[in-house]
Amino acid sequence: MGKYTTKTLVFHYFKDSIRQRWLIIFSIIFFFLAINIPTLVLLSANYLPPNYLPLYLSYLVSLTFPFLPLLALPIGATSIVQERESGTLQYILSTRITRQGYLFSKLLGLLLATTAVLVIGYGLAALVAYRVNIVHYLMMIEIIGVAIILNAIMLLIAITISIITKNRETALGLAIAIWFLFNVISDLGQLGIILNLTHATSYFVLLTLLNPIESSRILAVMGTQTVAYILLTNPTQLGVTGNSIVSYFGQESVVVLFIDLLIWMLAFMIVCFVVFRRQDTS
Repeated sequence: MGKYTTKTLVFHYFKDSIRQRWLIIFSIIFFFLAINIPTLVLLSANYLPPNYLPLYLSYLVSLTFPFLPLLALPIGATSIVQERESGTLQYILSTRITRQGYLFSKLLGLLLATTAVLVIGYGLAALVAYRVNIVHYLMMIEIIGVAIILNAIMLLIAITISIITKNRETALGLAIAIWFLFNVISDLGQLGIILNLTHATSYFVLLTLLNPIESSRILAVMGTQTVAYILLTNPTQLGVTGNSIVSYFGQESVVVLFIDLLIWMLAFMIVCFVVFRRQDTS
């Protein structure tokens, strides 16, 4: 490209990302994760009722949320540091594009590409399971919306890593470490029982809200049915963390979780732009 503008950069980063084969692979992976291969095997062997997949697909999709960061973290963490190492970043910023314009273009381009993967993967799963059942599609749209918010948060965290690190290998390693840390924090089953028994539920709730992956998973499950219906029929869907959130916030749990995710997103968006504005591009 000769002259850089925000619009051309967004299109360039989107096209460049979508061309990568691993994004196509991720679309296929998310499709099979959403459908759940063991479930397909049990259905084909007639061990499950024929309507099992349409009824439980939305819940099965929520179980894939811990794997969602593996889409945004690697591509985001290596994006800026790679261009800094190759000298591309300096060249782009030497044109009329501003730092804010460059960073906005990078974020939007990568967000559109990774969102396309989520929509294709989960959309195909919904098409296979629901066919013409529009009511179920509305539930899936809500869940995909939560997945997109989580994807945006992870992408912002990854971009922050890419800004502050000096080489590609360090950025990638740090991104995977953060994914591992969030998933370790989300595995709080025994700790949750202990804290609840010792009446320290507030600390457990705080730990849950400090983990956007777990917060989004709980919110996605709540998006499939009302909180009251889940508690009445199958409270195990929420897990220890989800039940603690509901016992603490009650019917306001959905609003609290949504605000929590928005705070994560806005906080890292501010961090990204502030740090990049002060960062040496060489």
